[in-house]
Amino acid sequence: ALDAVSAAIAAAMAPEADELRVRFDAITVLLRAAASEYASATEGGTVGDVMAYHEAHAFVAVARLLAADLARIPAAQAAAEKALAAIQGADEAFGDMSKPELEVHDPAILMAIAARVELVASSVR
Repeated sequence: ALDAVSAAIAAAMAPEADELRVRFDAITVLLRAAASEYASATEGGTVGDVMAYHEAHAFVAVARLLAADLARIPAAQAAAEKALAAIQGADEAFGDMSKPELEVHDPAILMAIAARVELVASSVR
């Protein structure tokens, strides 16, 4: 998952990556990786792999930052704002990250968010 995320971010940040679609694709890859990491980190209502859980949270945070950057581009603003609204739902999966106890919820929350953002990204040229 980390390799896929690294490649997607590198493609989105490359100087030749002016294409908005490449940037939206990176957000989608990040969210899919977050869902995968979260699912592998949690089992039976507990966090078994704390590192993977935090990686999932970090992937969502980076996706949120990339979407916020895209929202500043007039041609991408509407789609990026829809993506940001969808990403907001990820907070439900993690709960309050400032607490020492990590909350576990259904990994489908993050999978659904990734699917919503992918749908939004499909409208970007």
